[in-house]
Amino acid sequence: MIKTKDMSTAMPAKSVFLDYYGLIRFKISGQTDNENELVRQIYADYLSPFFRHCSETDVAHYEIHLAKANLNASNDWSEWSAITFLDDPAVTDFRDGLARHTANGREIYNPRNGTGFRIAGNRIEIIYQDSEALVRDLMRVIKQLLITQVENAGGCVLHASAIAINGQAICFVGRKGQGKTTSVLQALQLPGAKYITNDRLPLIWLNGEPHALGWFEELRIIRDLHVPKIKTRVTELMDEADIEQSPKPLRLILLPNSGSDSDSSQDAREILYSQLLTPADAQRPKWLGFADEPPFDPEPFLGAIKLQRFDWQYQQKELLSTQIGALIDAL
Repeated sequence: MIKTKDMSTAMPAKSVFLDYYGLIRFKISGQTDNENELVRQIYADYLSPFFRHCSETDVAHYEIHLAKANLNASNDWSEWSAITFLDDPAVTDFRDGLARHTANGREIYNPRNGTGFRIAGNRIEIIYQDSEALVRDLMRVIKQLLITQVENAGGCVLHASAIAINGQAICFVGRKGQGKTTSVLQALQLPGAKYITNDRLPLIWLNGEPHALGWFEELRIIRDLHVPKIKTRVTELMDEADIEQSPKPLRLILLPNSGSDSDSSQDAREILYSQLLTPADAQRPKWLGFADEPPFDPEPFLGAIKLQRFDWQYQQKELLSTQIGALIDAL
């Protein structure tokens, strides 16, 4: 077993109960006031209003518990096997790890930041060394569980930006550099428009059609073509009232083309499906072990939704809101 310090003399755990669109509920518990305050801050900075507080009488799908300890100093790693968290060169602190099975479940260790994970049933314990690592790893656990829950329920995740307007969801799909973020920010200038997501668009089946759920990933915003994008939290850019907080039926998929590659000559539905993240995707983190990898056919989800392409240039981005508004009005 991963060895942790004796918590019998620590303060009783204080739990935060969070609900994501009625789809999945979490119980997150710390052992100290500092841990509980950190969870509340993560909720305020990143998760709200995409999550809502729920009653502790509602049964949680997953329980996440936090504990601080130095695992590297107290464990023999010779019986552990190597695993890959994420094969992404841009992520330096979460690539390769160690894992082993136990009588109660699985234990996982990340030697790059010293974080351990103990998984037993629907209970996940995050054993961390410092608060900065805990914030990143808690968010990683929550994101993986959300995507897994969406997929296991027959839904999917689209690499897309989206807004809600007139009671429906409109999303922007394209490869990197085609203008998803710019489009969604300009579309938010339309009367009544609300933010849904900028990077990941979870889709679930409700009332016989796909519905869009919000996502809390930070935005990477272009301030100038000649400088790197700036990473910004959603809640730093807009008020909570400007963020959609309920599932919306997806009615229109827009494919912006900035002219930077061959998207203009590629089949529109081929572009759409190339941005679909499926359970079989090698880049999909599954190290927690909850993914079922069910078969997924995109046609029932996306086949009947109207696709519309449009060209744009960054130098004329101020015209985008009018252009997008016209496409929505023609729906």
